[in-house]
Amino acid sequence: MEKFEFDSGIDGPAVVITGAVHGDERAGPDAIGSFLENWDRKLKKGRVTFVPVVNEAARAQNTRFVDIDLNRCMGAKDLQDLSEHKIVPEIREILASHDVLLDLHSFRKGDGAFALLGPKNNTDGLEPFQHEIAETAFGASVGIKRVMHGWLGSYNRALAEFNESIGKTDDPYPALEKSVGMTEYMRNAGGYACTVECGQHQAADCISNGVSAITGALVGLGMVDGELPTIEGDFECYELYQVIIKSHEDDGLLVDEISNFDLLPKGEPILRVGGELFSLDQAGVIAMFPKVGAKIGESIITLARPSQRLANV
Repeated sequence: MEKFEFDSGIDGPAVVITGAVHGDERAGPDAIGSFLENWDRKLKKGRVTFVPVVNEAARAQNTRFVDIDLNRCMGAKDLQDLSEHKIVPEIREILASHDVLLDLHSFRKGDGAFALLGPKNNTDGLEPFQHEIAETAFGASVGIKRVMHGWLGSYNRALAEFNESIGKTDDPYPALEKSVGMTEYMRNAGGYACTVECGQHQAADCISNGVSAITGALVGLGMVDGELPTIEGDFECYELYQVIIKSHEDDGLLVDEISNFDLLPKGEPILRVGGELFSLDQAGVIAMFPKVGAKIGESIITLARPSQRLANV
């Protein structure tokens, strides 16, 4: 795994910036390459490590993963003879030796970049965390207008409910085994993190969004000179508050064309859950991560509602 490391020799944050956790995503490698090509290498404090391609095997075959989604198995207890599992120990070591992670991604379908933050400060067993203020400021510095938070908690609740429906009630935190990715592991190691989905793979602004995010992250932490990227208007912040998992063969979206950020109607059926029609009891909810053709046990859609988390940033 190729790394580019820069150390100022002056006390400060230890930042790691990663790309191509999924092999078919160009945002990270291209944005990191562009930044390094144009950066003057002047680091005011701390140290920064760039890892342009985390999943080299998947990158070589231009697929999301080889055997298993790397961004879901960082918490795996039993590492097997799988391509992604083989590199988990090295990635864990890299993350644990840093304080802050910026993880760059792009996506196959949809419009508009967005950033993902972790939970609020808490001492719960799922994702205990004490860096909410620092992480929120970090997320605001990367220059992405749309910001999401709350994914792991909402997914864990949904997965626990699904497991209970099939008689599995022994684990209150099933998401820790199936859904811990780069940022979740970073928080578990004592740091904080932000995922930036830079845009659709081939979108004209995908790479520039990634470069802007890198610049903003390092400027915001006081590690390089420069200006923070600006956004037009106010942040659009949303809490990912409910994940809906397919539990019945008839479950699924009623409309195939639902995309990320689509505003969903209140009181009108939008999908079938548990074999019954499901409609929203509140307005202002948007769709995230809709999946047509989900299998039983997989997420159909995540619901997000407006949040004030970035209101005072």
